[in-house]
Amino acid sequence: MLRLAGIGALGNMLSHSAMHLLGENSPARFLRIYDRNPVDITKAHRREAWQVHGAKLVSSYEELIQGGDLEGIIICGGKNGDDISIFTQVINQINQHYPDDNKPFILHFSTVSVEFVESANKACYHHKIEYANYPLTGGVKGAETATMLVLASGAKSLYERLEPLLRKIGKPNYYGEEVSMGAKVKLIGHLMVFNGLMGITSAAALQNKSLKLSLQTEEEFFNFLNQGAGGTRQWDITLKQAIVEGVWDKGFLLVHAAIDAIYTADLLIKYHMPAISIYPILQISTAFSFLVDQYGPQIATQSLLKAMVASPGALDEFTRRFQDIDIQAFLENSIKALPGSLQEKVKLRITEQDFVLS
Repeated sequence: MLRLAGIGALGNMLSHSAMHLLGENSPARFLRIYDRNPVDITKAHRREAWQVHGAKLVSSYEELIQGGDLEGIIICGGKNGDDISIFTQVINQINQHYPDDNKPFILHFSTVSVEFVESANKACYHHKIEYANYPLTGGVKGAETATMLVLASGAKSLYERLEPLLRKIGKPNYYGEEVSMGAKVKLIGHLMVFNGLMGITSAAALQNKSLKLSLQTEEEFFNFLNQGAGGTRQWDITLKQAIVEGVWDKGFLLVHAAIDAIYTADLLIKYHMPAISIYPILQISTAFSFLVDQYGPQIATQSLLKAMVASPGALDEFTRRFQDIDIQAFLENSIKALPGSLQEKVKLRITEQDFVLS
């Protein structure tokens, strides 16, 4: 049984792992969970789930890592700017409390840029810490039902060691020894997500303006049309819940989607993909920034329909300010379009030196 500690385990994705790992035959046990904000009562049920699992909640990185009893540390944090500070603290604590020949591995579940993964791997290797990034996809529902996809890559020996755990919490797939391959696969998936979202949202907005169907007929219309050549899961798992149920704040939250779109565009640029494939991703990122500005951060990607129907002129005016015929300039402008707090999270250019504790 793997002995683990968790960071970000009270978030939407990893928090549901507690119930999937109960029982004497569980392949892993979390000994300690980092709780950075114990007064936040909204996460009370997640804390309780981990306590039932047998984990101790601690409020400092030193309490989390000290003791010499860990085989691995799971990090399911945020974006580049969030996770750099986590890594610097974790690496520092590992170096203080574990000898070089017995250091716990770091398994990173966050969706970050490819550059982050490659630089984190170099930093960990320098400190004799084994590292892997396995991004998760599938949302809260996938976490609850243990059906989220786990996009694994890196050392095969570590993957084989972790596979029993991964199969308990989701559906893992291994993409080879290259440490950043899982991150690349996640962003390839985002190309499908963002383009599918734009297609189904544009269709729904045009239907709203031209066909004026009733709610019941509208659902039937897209249920039927979505079976055709243009079908996308973005109808089933995203837009449908907004149109039919009026749910706008659950799903792929804009604060994550806007940044993930930037990471996706950056990867496309790195591989010299044609501009026709990059422009739409940067346009949707700036559109997400407009939505955050209009509706606040805790709203999901289906809110794009609101803007297309209610304020297309304002949406155009906002996004046009940041467009540029030069792709690199457009990428930089897309970051500037974000609210200041989100700009800090992007932190697109990462090197090994960023992981040194100052």
